[in-house]
Amino acid sequence: MLACSPLPAILLVLHLHPRGDPLHTAIIMADNFTNVLRANLGEDRNAAQLAEKHLKEFEEKNFQGYLAALCTELVGEDRPDNVRQLAGLMLKHTVDAKSDAESERLAKRWLSLPEPVRGKIREMSLAVLASPSKGARSAVTNLVAKIAAIEVPQGQWTNLVDLLVRGIGQTENQHLRQASFEALGYVCEEVDPEFLKEKSNTILNAIAVGFNKTEQVRGDIQAGCAHSNGMMAGPYRSSRCRGRPAQLSRVRQEEL
Repeated sequence: MLACSPLPAILLVLHLHPRGDPLHTAIIMADNFTNVLRANLGEDRNAAQLAEKHLKEFEEKNFQGYLAALCTELVGEDRPDNVRQLAGLMLKHTVDAKSDAESERLAKRWLSLPEPVRGKIREMSLAVLASPSKGARSAVTNLVAKIAAIEVPQGQWTNLVDLLVRGIGQTENQHLRQASFEALGYVCEEVDPEFLKEKSNTILNAIAVGFNKTEQVRGDIQAGCAHSNGMMAGPYRSSRCRGRPAQLSRVRQEEL
């Protein structure tokens, strides 16, 4: 008789304790969460589909617990690189979607979270910019920008640009320097320049510092930073941010 591999065994336990069973959430929240993410990345199609199903149920049943579990994987330096990257991408998908209607729904859900919860996620995300894990850093640069696209137009996360500029200016960790510069570029792409005007000089100075200290910087990142200061127009601006600030302003107004 063939022995069951660890991943299908975990997924079988989840299947036997479906949504609504407290043990289901307990299993997902435990160390096995790493293995569920591994299953989602694996070549076994059935295991991947089952993992995706249970991850979706976890998100719907306990959103804050789901975010906490993903953050744990994202910041865990002992986790596999591809698992950390997947966790970052899944976090990004909790605040961003392809359609404007779905993005607006996700923005409402994000803004409905208590500020301490959102603040902790922001803090943990920024910490990953200094990680040696390329996959984790790559996912976080986008995640930071997507959160900024929701919060900055609402007058929130007001110190984000300063924190990224500080990362660009330091010289001890090249991962932090590079990732901070990329994150700033994505922020400038996603957030309408109107909401970054007060930081335009700071951003412009950071661009100069970044060019001097960063050996390889993608052209679209450079363009995003420059666009925030009104230096470049139209084609370099993410199409996703056109019209978005007005939509997200409506989200906030509807909640008041």
